[in-house]
Amino acid sequence: MCCIALPLFFLPITRDFFDTNKWFLFNMIAIMVLFGWTIRLLTTGNTSISWSGTILGLGLVTAANFFSLTFSSFNKMEAILSPLGPVTWISATIILFFGPTLFSTRDKIILRLSLAGLGGIAGLFALYQHMGMGKMFFPVGSPFSDPFFTPLGGTVGLMTCLLLCLPLSVAIAIHGLKEKKDAIAAVSFVTATIIIVGFGITIWKYAPVASSQILPLNVGFLLARFSWNTIPHILFGVGPEKFFEVFTVSRPQLLNMSPLWNTGFSANASLFLHVASTMGICGIVSFIVFLSQLWKEWSTHPVTKIQAILCILLSLFAPPTLILIFLIVHLLLSSDTQKVITGEIKGVSRYCIALLLLLITLFSLYGLLRWYQGERLIYTSFKAADSGDGSQTFLWQEKAIKTNPMNPAFHMALSQTALSLSESLIATAPIQDDALPKLSDEEKTLLTNLISRSIQEAKLAVTLSPANVHAWLNLARVYQGLIGIAGQSDTWAIASYQKAMTTDPINPILHLDLGGLYMSLNKYEEAGQEFIKAITLKPNYINGFYNLANAFRKMGDYDNAVKALEQTKSLVAKGLTDEGNIEQEIIAILEEKKVKGTSVQSSSLYVPELRMPQ
Repeated sequence: MCCIALPLFFLPITRDFFDTNKWFLFNMIAIMVLFGWTIRLLTTGNTSISWSGTILGLGLVTAANFFSLTFSSFNKMEAILSPLGPVTWISATIILFFGPTLFSTRDKIILRLSLAGLGGIAGLFALYQHMGMGKMFFPVGSPFSDPFFTPLGGTVGLMTCLLLCLPLSVAIAIHGLKEKKDAIAAVSFVTATIIIVGFGITIWKYAPVASSQILPLNVGFLLARFSWNTIPHILFGVGPEKFFEVFTVSRPQLLNMSPLWNTGFSANASLFLHVASTMGICGIVSFIVFLSQLWKEWSTHPVTKIQAILCILLSLFAPPTLILIFLIVHLLLSSDTQKVITGEIKGVSRYCIALLLLLITLFSLYGLLRWYQGERLIYTSFKAADSGDGSQTFLWQEKAIKTNPMNPAFHMALSQTALSLSESLIATAPIQDDALPKLSDEEKTLLTNLISRSIQEAKLAVTLSPANVHAWLNLARVYQGLIGIAGQSDTWAIASYQKAMTTDPINPILHLDLGGLYMSLNKYEEAGQEFIKAITLKPNYINGFYNLANAFRKMGDYDNAVKALEQTKSLVAKGLTDEGNIEQEIIAILEEKKVKGTSVQSSSLYVPELRMPQ
């Protein structure tokens, strides 16, 4: 039942309703399979296993993952727990190595029928959302009211499911007609029709927005090539958890002129390219072995041949999803291509092996439950934050970190919570005659502890993920929030922004944020230089031109301020409120120039030329 429900399984109790819970259930299935096989060994001595070329291929991919983990990963725990990392592949291997020997022929038939039914349910959800039912039953802002909502977790996962389920549905319908089982044939034809219509509607709705959500294959190929910058990376990849860092440091500047300019990707453009980036040559060879064995085993039957072609094409050209891996495992589990190797162990060795496997099972279960508890705790903290309860938010995040101390995102969240609590403490304190907040000794101690904790947690996040732009940006914002409270915060904030830029060198937002920091420090010349850099990286950057205009205005360079605002206005869509507001600002600057009588020309700043995306 778990295998059947897996693709549709989700729970609104974690940060990510979908992939987090599907990944958890997938690994639980692997643990249950291993536990069931161990109990059978313990009670009967039966050591039957399943073997095929695809299982060998999966084993090789798993081995490549562990080589990458050993030789390339920095944060080993983060790598182990990454969705497309070693745990996923070893769970797939365990399910296929031990699972088929626990299933009867009838169980496999049920798995095949359930897969066809899964496609029908997924197609119904596509139709359901197309008719706007989600908006009727759920409030605006709820994920269930999203027109692209699907329990599979994403539109690409939905289309993957529909494609792989369609051949099976058609085959069952044809088989039903031949066997004169009219009810099965009718249901299967209806299911196939729903799948086709659901797929067509999804393509029709998703095509206009796909370019703003999917990493192009040519960019993915470049990123895979750039990731091979050292001998270890060529052999073993950059590590299962580090593709996002490869993306931020190596992505081409051309993306800044596309809808993807402010989008980050934690996986490459396709599963094959992701394997190439994170596992290197070892991963490529292993994955090719897996795909070639899949073709060899499935090409003997028309239905499985079509599914093999689809699996290979999706692996090579479609964005990687957990759904694709789950469905391949599901199809292999229900197929008859695996060879069962029977055996039996007697005597003390049987109990020794069973005990070892039982210990592995219990240790794996403990680790998985601990990870999931951390996800639950951090989600609970965010719910507390939404309700405005800062103290409970802090406590829940502390518990989450104790549960999973190696997750940099947890430390970033706590650093921001501690910062917010310190700011709130100052904001609610009465003001003294010297314009400083009046705090009791207890409140001063609390404020000191909160500030120290905020910096400490932000630094821990950087330590755990030193090449992650989000970690450095978080540290910069912590220091920026402490300007006027903690000494030298402005210096450390600037240094953190500059370090963030080394991890994401073409990100215009970093330069915009640093420019905003300089503006708050009345360093208008330095601010203008950062705004120009932001525009250079993204020549149609509205906020870049607007903030540059403000910097010119502060310096008294009214001519360039007007010029920058004119550029801003040309980028704003006609008729919007923003256009009128910008026009009013231009008028105000011209009036200010009349009062001042002159416009001071900056020696080092200028207004960059406006370039629109091609």
